[in-house]
This record gives sequence, structure tokens and C-alpha cells, in this order.
Amino acid sequence: MIYYCFIIPIVALRGLKGREALKYSKSLVKGRWWSIFGVILVVAILSVIFSKITAVLGLFLPNNIISNMILNSSIKALSSYFIIVTVVLFLNLDYNQNNNLLESTQNNKDKQTHHITAD
Repeated sequence: MIYYCFIIPIVALRGLKGREALKYSKSLVKGRWWSIFGVILVVAILSVIFSKITAVLGLFLPNNIISNMILNSSIKALSSYFIIVTVVLFLNLDYNQNNNLLESTQNNKDKQTHHITAD
């Protein structure tokens, strides 16, 4: 499940689909499974805790349209937090992976250029 937690951002932001999206998500998580699992677990637990606190606080609010709007908006904002953290984590991993790939490609080109000029 953790290997494929970035499928939605990959499809939405990178335009990959199907197996390509699955492979890309797995490549981002590979070697970082425990740290990504930890971040997602902590964010999920915090989201549940804050949602429960908001729901309990809602018990003390008068039952009218304004308090219902405030309560529902608070719960939706807290749920959105989980999505935002997942997308930011994806963007960070995606940037780092692509940046490392670009640096590796540039280093190879520099070595080839240096080898050609040395001959």
C-alpha cells in the first residue's frame, strides 16, 4: 500500500497512467519505505485525533446552520491536510529523484567531454 500512495499525484501532476504510474510511485518509495510510512502514519493519526476533537467540540455548539457550517468546514479542512501532506511529500521525492537523475546525466556528459578533450 505504501509503495502506491503517490498514484493520485502522479496521475494528476505527471500524467502517467496504469503500470507506469505504479512503477514510478514504487521507485519514489523504494529505499524510503519506513520513513514514508512513518510520515503517513503520523499525519493520519493526527488527522483522526483532530477530527475527533472537532467532533467533540461540535457537541457543545448550538444546533444551527452557522455552527454546522463551522464544524463541517473544520472537519473538511483537517481531512484536506492529509492530502496536502501526501502531495508535498510526493513533490519533494519527485524533485529529488529528477534532480539526482539530472546531476547524474550531467556528470556523465562532463566525463565524456573531458575524455574526448583529453584525447
